[in-house]
Amino acid sequence: MKFSIKLYCGNKEEICGIGLAPCGAVEKVKGFNGGVISGAEYVDGVNFGVLVAATTRKVKGGNVCLVAAGADDVEGFNAGGFAASATYVRGFNGGGIVGGATHVNGVNFGGLASLVLEELNGLEIGVITYANDGNYLQLGLLNFRGTGPWYKRFSPLIGYHRKKSK
Repeated sequence: MKFSIKLYCGNKEEICGIGLAPCGAVEKVKGFNGGVISGAEYVDGVNFGVLVAATTRKVKGGNVCLVAAGADDVEGFNAGGFAASATYVRGFNGGGIVGGATHVNGVNFGGLASLVLEELNGLEIGVITYANDGNYLQLGLLNFRGTGPWYKRFSPLIGYHRKKSK
């Protein structure tokens, strides 16, 4: 596969190099894919969208959007100007207003709200933070945790949780 620069619209099977489209979907990206609405199945590099950047399977590198970024499995970063959503993150997931994920090993950030629905191992930052389980530190005005009695699930400014050994 050789490096190339392609301008396209619609669906493309594979890009190795730079792909630019007003609205397009690519199966595999090795390099950079960008557009107003940019979608990819596998990304090894960067997928960038102005309105939406979506990666349905795996990101090794970055999935970035000025408005909303969504990815399934991230090794690297998933970032959206307004919102970022991911299922599994090893690295950074963050949105200017909301950052949400299911599982995070690394950092989850939301300018207003940061939510980790299952397990967080790392750091969570936002005005309001919530993480269900894991080993983590929360930095926010209101920090909520999903385990324990009610008085142990809330703390202002700094929250901390350590997963119990079984």
